[in-house]
Amino acid sequence: IDIALITETRFTKYSNVFTPGYTLFKSNHPNNKAHGGVAVIIKSTLSFSPLPNFSQDYLQSCAVSIKLNHIPITIAAVYCPPRHNLSSTLFLDYFSSFTSNFIVGGDFNAKHQSWGCRTGNPRGNVLHNFVNANKYSILAPPGPTYWPTSIRKKPDILDIFIAKVPSNLVCTPENILDLNSDHSSVLLTINASPTLR
Repeated sequence: IDIALITETRFTKYSNVFTPGYTLFKSNHPNNKAHGGVAVIIKSTLSFSPLPNFSQDYLQSCAVSIKLNHIPITIAAVYCPPRHNLSSTLFLDYFSSFTSNFIVGGDFNAKHQSWGCRTGNPRGNVLHNFVNANKYSILAPPGPTYWPTSIRKKPDILDIFIAKVPSNLVCTPENILDLNSDHSSVLLTINASPTLR
């Protein structure tokens, strides 16, 4: 794995994680309490540049800029807590921080049948309309990524990627059923070579 996008890290400014051979970037919840937050862990042999964090109550993200097949691309981790109502304006505020090509992955807490969810929710409708209006792509795994502990809830797809990449870059998401929380991992394979240091 060259890059890992981690959501709901629950880091604070005092949290440190060291993974040999990798570099960690994180964006904590703005109140610096142990909830929410994201991290990008990138292989140290890759050529990359960290980008400014986006840290609001409604969305936390951190990103790096890399080159795939010599094409500059932003790779970002994102977490949107479920308790906030998100509008197209708030999504625009976030996505306008990217210059051109990007892959944003994480837990948007948004559900829509167009990316394979059993049911939809209001946030999913807003995100679906926003993505379509901007001609972005949703990259969703074929199976659930959320495994609730409550018997009243059913597994569904909450962890997705939103991308704007050249058509010659093929991105393939797949489920990895390694439950270490109520979410399972998603592997995104890209048919490209990253630039090394």
